[in-house]
Amino acid sequence: MKNEHLYPQPGEPPSTLHHYARKVANFIYWQRLSSYLFYAASKIEPDIIEYWSDPSGYTNSRISDSSHDEDQIHQLHDTYLMLVGLAIENLLKSAIVKQRSREMFDETLKTKSLPSQLMKHDLICLCKNAHIILSKDHCEFLNRLTHIILWAGRYPMPLKPESQKSSFLSFLKDGVATSSMRLYLPDDIAEVKKVIEIISREASIKNPLTEGAF
Repeated sequence: MKNEHLYPQPGEPPSTLHHYARKVANFIYWQRLSSYLFYAASKIEPDIIEYWSDPSGYTNSRISDSSHDEDQIHQLHDTYLMLVGLAIENLLKSAIVKQRSREMFDETLKTKSLPSQLMKHDLICLCKNAHIILSKDHCEFLNRLTHIILWAGRYPMPLKPESQKSSFLSFLKDGVATSSMRLYLPDDIAEVKKVIEIISREASIKNPLTEGAF
């Protein structure tokens, strides 16, 4: 039977570890959570679109120093990108698990914990592990999402003080960065859809934006 490790074997004693390992090695669980996260992000999306449709706004980007600017939409944009980043993270992990289900199952039984590849949050690294090739622009977007997953979407400052100046330096065209700076781009939502389409196609998994959990 294909993927027989995902099903209890005859005579196998009840085991919390085996049950846990089967869930880890089943890409459906990772894919389903990705769909739920995208669904949550979609509830914020209209506010982001309305914000960027304001003709009085900047044409290229809006930058906020969150230590001074408490504009609610900036926080919403961070939250939107955090949810999207986590959704992409789970989508990539579903691709990895689908490709190497038995390996994930065996490692979970051996280490009694989540496999090392599935503990990563670096989206570029996860893409490489899932054998997904993206353009330089798409990689830069995923790199920005990684920062948001790690801290910018959850905390008002980086995890370490030395990260304050460098965190978003590579994303600013003029090379200027300040502490706790955020960068918001009007094409973020379009970029999300492009990246998801590529990941879904190359990994041969459902597109959560068009074939979600609902």
